[in-house]
Amino acid sequence: MGTVIVLKGGLAVGLSEMSVRNSKPKEELYFLKDDNGLFLEVWPNGRKTWRLRYWVGGKERKKTLGPYPLLSLKEARERRDEARKSLLNGIDPFSKAIAPAYVFDTLAMEWWQEHKKTLRSAKNIQTMEHRITAYIIPVFKGRDPQTITSHELLDMVEAIENKGKIETAHRTLDILRQIFRYILRKRLIDRNPAMDLRGLIEPRKQEHHPSLTEPRDIARLRDKIKGYSGGDTVRNAMLYSLYTFARPGEVRHAEWKEINWETKEWHIPAIKMKAGVKHIVPLSEQAILILEEQKKISFKNGNYIFPAVRSSDGKKTYSDATINKAFIRQMGYPPRTVTAHGFRSTASTRLNESGLWSIDAIEHQLAHSGNDRVRKAYNYAKYLPERRKMMQWYADYIDGLKA
Repeated sequence: MGTVIVLKGGLAVGLSEMSVRNSKPKEELYFLKDDNGLFLEVWPNGRKTWRLRYWVGGKERKKTLGPYPLLSLKEARERRDEARKSLLNGIDPFSKAIAPAYVFDTLAMEWWQEHKKTLRSAKNIQTMEHRITAYIIPVFKGRDPQTITSHELLDMVEAIENKGKIETAHRTLDILRQIFRYILRKRLIDRNPAMDLRGLIEPRKQEHHPSLTEPRDIARLRDKIKGYSGGDTVRNAMLYSLYTFARPGEVRHAEWKEINWETKEWHIPAIKMKAGVKHIVPLSEQAILILEEQKKISFKNGNYIFPAVRSSDGKKTYSDATINKAFIRQMGYPPRTVTAHGFRSTASTRLNESGLWSIDAIEHQLAHSGNDRVRKAYNYAKYLPERRKMMQWYADYIDGLKA
C-alpha cells in the first residue's frame, strides 16, 4: 500500500499584502498564518520567510518557499497551490526521490568545460573551478534547474557574504548568471533566476594595495629585505619582486625555462598573465645577480625559481601569504601596510615622477590589462629598448636610495 498524503491547513486568517509588509520584528520568532498551510516566519532580525506546512504518511513536514519581499504573498500562494496539486495526486513535490530529467550539476559542468576554453590565465581557471565545485555544486547537486529559485541562490550567496567574502560572493553570482544563461539557451528553464539578485548583496569594496612611495621608506624596506634572515629563497623572491615589480603570482610561479640568459629577459607565457598575453621583463644586473645566487641554492631538477621552503624536490611554489607574513612577522610592518603587490604602485609612482620615461613604456612594463587583447598580443615587445634602459635605471635608483 502506498504512502498516504494528507493536506491540512493552518487557521484561515487570510493575510493581506499590507499586513505582511507592515509586520514588525519582535524579540522572538513568530508566525503569521495564511491558509492551507501557508505561513510567514518573522525573525527578530527583521527577516521574513514563507513556509508551507503539509503532511506525508501522517508525518508533519515543513518547506521553505522563499523570502519576503523577494517572493510576494501572491507568488507564495501560487507555489503553495502548485505543491497542493501534487499532494492531491499522492506526490510529494519536495521529495528528492524524484530524479530530474536534467541535473543542474551536470549542466553546470557542461558550461564550465566550454567556458574555460576561452580563459588564458591558469590562475583564473583554478579560481573559477574552485568556486563552482566548492560553493555552487554542493548546494544544488542533483537538482532539476527548473526548481531552483531565486531565494535559494540568494541564501547561498549570502552565506558567502556573511563570511566577509564580498568579492567572492559577487564572483560566484556572476558564475551563476552565466550557468543559468547557458541552461536557458538550451530551453531547459523558462527564466534566469540569478538575474533577480541584482543589488541584493553588499557592493564590492574597492581594494587598493598598500605601497610605499617616499624614497626614504623605500630605502628602509630595501634594507630590511636584504637583511631578512627567514630564508634565502624568500629574501631573493622579495628582492626580485622589488626590482622587476611583476605581480606576486608571476614571481611565485616563475620557472627557470622562462629566463633567457643571453638577452637577459624573463619571458612570462600568456597563460600566467592576468590579461592572457605574453609578457617580457628585461632583467637588470641586480635581477640577474639574484637569479645566479638562487641557482646555487635551488634544486637541481626543480621547475620553479623560488620554490617552497619545504618542497622536497623544488616543484612546489611557496604560498600567497609567505611574502606578506615576512613583512609582518620578521620586518615588523603592521598588517596591510606593505605587500608584494604594492611594489607595482611604488614603481609606477617613481617611474612616472622621474619624468625620464614615456607613459606607454611604463604601462607596457606594468602589463596593465586592457580590452584590446589581440593588439596587446602582437605588441608584447613594444618599447622594449626603452623598457630595458628603464628597468636598469629603476634597479640603480632603488639601490641608490638612502634610508
